[in-house]
Amino acid sequence: MPKRIELKTSRTAEFTCMVRCLSYLESRPQYKSDDFISCIIMNLLIKSFIGFPFVRKRMIDGFPSGMYEYIIARTKYIDEAVKAALEDKTDQILILGADFDSRGIRFRRITREYSSLTPLRLEKRSRIQELHILRHGFGSPCYFA
Repeated sequence: MPKRIELKTSRTAEFTCMVRCLSYLESRPQYKSDDFISCIIMNLLIKSFIGFPFVRKRMIDGFPSGMYEYIIARTKYIDEAVKAALEDKTDQILILGADFDSRGIRFRRITREYSSLTPLRLEKRSRIQELHILRHGFGSPCYFA
């Protein structure tokens, strides 16, 4: 059986990134996050619509029950774990399947290795370079394996 290699970004990764952006744009404090990077690196088509509150509400209402809340809770949990590791001066944090993860930029003091699929890393790298998010290249806040 031939091996299948995906040459495009993961829809799951893009969906999770979109939910994190929706969370950043939230007015309700229990859903609000500080993940502004997710709004920058997400799909351009979705980004053009997500700025409208009525569109965001329709999107959230269309998700399977509990999915929006689950992704926000999971993101906040991992953020807190990363912050705790930083306070403990952990040398390295490895997040498997990080895809469009933004912690390497938001928490600039950590060393990151990505173990996600090559097309996902290349897509994220491309979007970050296009938008000039990092001033001094990729070596500063995060490492791309």
